[in-house]
Amino acid sequence: MEVGPHVIVLVRDTKGFGSAIAGALHPNPNSSLTRSESKFELSLEKYGIKDSKASGDIVRFIDPNGSIELSILLLPNYEPPVAACAVNEILESILAEKTAIQPTFLLPFISLAPKLNSEMGNLTSSEKNVTIFGFHVGSATKSTDALTAGILVLPSSWRIRLNHWLA
Repeated sequence: MEVGPHVIVLVRDTKGFGSAIAGALHPNPNSSLTRSESKFELSLEKYGIKDSKASGDIVRFIDPNGSIELSILLLPNYEPPVAACAVNEILESILAEKTAIQPTFLLPFISLAPKLNSEMGNLTSSEKNVTIFGFHVGSATKSTDALTAGILVLPSSWRIRLNHWLA
């Protein structure tokens, strides 16, 4: 699967936040980037899953030279164990592309405020309504710093352990 150097991974959650974020991101009218949307579907049969596929929408922001600058993956809200298999298959498909630049993945995490208030007592009133947490995998650049500016870091009790091939 061909993606840009920055990949935002979103999930179609029941409240529609993931779809709303993916649908709202458009190039600046003064930008030379174009937005391209397509669907993807990958088999999960090697995991013994025959009735489901790793699928979703991919939005690409492409420069005038045809280079992908940013990709957004919008995935269904999979249940375990299909979720783990689907994410693994998608990552394998992305990493199978032989490119000079390994992509940086941005994974926004959206949670209901009441669940967070008990763990994070220092949020402002505006942060208590809808809170977006995030972390990125890969090297930090000016672009990734700009994309993650203002996004809260996950509480230490929610730390995610990364496999060595993602770090």
